[in-house]
Amino acid sequence: MASAHHISFLEDFEITNENFRKILFNESDGLPVAETFDITAGEGVTEAKLLSSKSIEHVLAGVCLGCTLRVILQISPDGKNWTDCLLSDGTTQCLVDCDPAVSDCAVSIVDVPLLQYVRIKIGPAGSLSEPNDIKRCSVRLHFTLN
Repeated sequence: MASAHHISFLEDFEITNENFRKILFNESDGLPVAETFDITAGEGVTEAKLLSSKSIEHVLAGVCLGCTLRVILQISPDGKNWTDCLLSDGTTQCLVDCDPAVSDCAVSIVDVPLLQYVRIKIGPAGSLSEPNDIKRCSVRLHFTLN
């Protein structure tokens, strides 16, 4: 399985509340998260990305340095009605749990077809960046084209 293409949701993203407030939306109403949003206690969703109809062999990958972060892939046929992506067993979410105690990299092989629109639900994070302890993450959906 080669993954020559990808959609980037987060790229070398510093884990701060301020940064997440710039990119996350409430899952329920689609509005930006509140000015008081705290990623260590909450979660939000990214903007929708359009996935090529020719994409196959999807792999959700997270690389997190010095931080814990939970990421769930969500799918939609129209960019409005969303659901968590479930693997072929019908109960396991397509998710990446980044945890530096285990590894800097976590992957989920997505063994089901995906719908046209994708986004990720992020949160909670285990801790935030501090001046002498920068925490960064990258999250991508890798795929090949058929």
